[in-house]
Amino acid sequence: MSKNLFKIIIFSLILSNLNNGIHPEKIKQKKPWNFMVYITRNNDLFPFAALNIEQMKKVGSNKNVNILVQQDVYGKEESKRIFIEKDKQTEIEKVTTRPECISGTPESLYSFVEWAIKNYPAEKHALILWDHGSGIVDIDIWKNIFKFNPLALYKINIETGLFELNRELLSKRGICFNEIFEVYLNNQELKETLKKVSENLLKNKKLDVLAMDACNMNMLEVASQVKDYVKYMVGSEEAEPGTGWNYELVLEPFKNKTQTTEEFSKNIVTSYQKHYEKSYVDFTQSAINLEKINLLENNIDQIAKQLILLLKSKSNKKICKNINKLLRNRLKTTWFANPDYIDIHHFFVSMHEMTSKMLKIKENKDIKKELEKINQLTKIGTEIIKDLVIAKTFCSSLPFVQGLAFYFPTRRIHKSYPKTDFAKSNSWYNFLKTYLEK
Repeated sequence: MSKNLFKIIIFSLILSNLNNGIHPEKIKQKKPWNFMVYITRNNDLFPFAALNIEQMKKVGSNKNVNILVQQDVYGKEESKRIFIEKDKQTEIEKVTTRPECISGTPESLYSFVEWAIKNYPAEKHALILWDHGSGIVDIDIWKNIFKFNPLALYKINIETGLFELNRELLSKRGICFNEIFEVYLNNQELKETLKKVSENLLKNKKLDVLAMDACNMNMLEVASQVKDYVKYMVGSEEAEPGTGWNYELVLEPFKNKTQTTEEFSKNIVTSYQKHYEKSYVDFTQSAINLEKINLLENNIDQIAKQLILLLKSKSNKKICKNINKLLRNRLKTTWFANPDYIDIHHFFVSMHEMTSKMLKIKENKDIKKELEKINQLTKIGTEIIKDLVIAKTFCSSLPFVQGLAFYFPTRRIHKSYPKTDFAKSNSWYNFLKTYLEK
């Protein structure tokens, strides 16, 4: 075979791959990481997507990482798949087939991850969900979420010169919300999609990192949804500014070396702190080792059972009164943009103090056994949280947070909550029902 004929054959193969939506990167050696960013921008966050992609381009794909993005085209049934290089972005493929092309659907998310994993071989995979987030509650979003400009979510404090949450504007808000087509990924759909990714694409292995550049997603209940298919979860207990992460800082270590899964998860948290600590008052970010989340689930299950016994005892009014005091006191309980989401560690510390005081009162001898168990269990729970939260950052206005929230409504339980894995398997849900009936 002549050299010219050989070149023609190779060139033809490359053209064929491009026509099939396969970038020449596929023929290269397997890389240490895939950094897969699923951008749902058919909503009021649209202006920030370009900013974040520009940040990614400052690092670009290299021998250590493939930077892969899918973003929808605003107002259209179309998504673009992009390969990010240093100072360059290349559109590899357009997706126009429903429902894969409409962001915020299980089909769209799975199709993107399938494309990335099959066409860009890597040892480890990080999936970043970019958009609004509403934590564990899947609400009737179209009635209220998009009635404000995300730029107005934070306001500047004239005295400090720092941005803080505009709590007067906040209203309750799943993840990956598509405003144009009024769809979003609820927590059950997220779980089923990750299950398919694990079973079909990763040969029953777990996704290395699930990170959420979105509000209110670092919750125990969300962790429970994804724990069987994800090793580490990274996100925020609090709302996030519309600008989200600084992707240049997140990706910067890949310029010179690869990272372990734990190192990468920690670096996301460190990058977030660097980006916001000098300009914002209300921010959090944390990385969770999901291999240990079962310990906390079991701990809370035991605490809930003891609380239920107390609420069914003659001392139920006293117990309710004391819990109410904790929930109303910002020094005893940290709540977030959604006030039904509270930091678990802070609440456990306060519960431990509360039960310690109650044990010293003679009149409480009839409930001594339950109080002692809660006192011991909350102490154990705080240690478990410190162990499974491998990195955290928080601002001066949230000094007691430790990186993981859970659901504690004070008026009613949202109709979507009983559908979650955590509510189905943990006594915490039964405690909430009992507590709210008192």
